[in-house]
Amino acid sequence: MSLMLYLASDTPLDTVQNPHFRKLSVNEALEMGITDIPENILAPDFDRDEPDVILWSDANIVIDTENGIFDDGGYDDDFEIYDMDIRHGPTESLKDYRVVIECSLNLGRAEKILEYIKTQLEHTDEIELWSIWLGDYDQKISWYEARIDEFTAEDLMEIADLPIKQQPLKHHCVRIRK
Repeated sequence: MSLMLYLASDTPLDTVQNPHFRKLSVNEALEMGITDIPENILAPDFDRDEPDVILWSDANIVIDTENGIFDDGGYDDDFEIYDMDIRHGPTESLKDYRVVIECSLNLGRAEKILEYIKTQLEHTDEIELWSIWLGDYDQKISWYEARIDEFTAEDLMEIADLPIKQQPLKHHCVRIRK
C-alpha cells in the first residue's frame, strides 16, 4: 500500500519530466562513461541500441533503512507529472484527465507544483487535487474547496500527508478553482 497524489481535470493536463532522471540505451550509457552496466545487457546478443533499458540519475540518492534516512538531494525540480491510465488507475474522480505527481514532497517542490497547477488553471475552471491511500478503494472521501490565490505550498504538503496521518484512513480531494 502506498500514498498517491494526483490531479484531475475536464481538460488535458500537461506532463512534466523529471530533469534528474533519463532512460538510456546501453550505447548511450557507454558514451556517457557509465561503467557499472549489468553483464547480461552487455552480452553480444543484446541490442545495445534498445531504448530505456538503463535508468540514469544525476542526483545522489541515499537510502539508509537501518537509520531511517532518505536523502534525494533536495532539488526543487526533482518531480515528475505523468498521465494516469484511467482504465487501470484509481476511480475516485469523475474527471476525464488525470496525472500522477511523483516525488518525495518538500516545500520547494510543492511551490513548483503549485505553479504548475496555476498554469493548468489557465485552461479550465477547476482542478481536483487527490491524496489517496492505494489499495483500499472503499474509503470515505473528505472534500475541500480552495481558490488558487488562497491555496499555498504548505496547504499542498498538508493535504498530501492527510491519508496517512488521519484515522480512519480517508481519501482527500481539494477542488481548486480560479
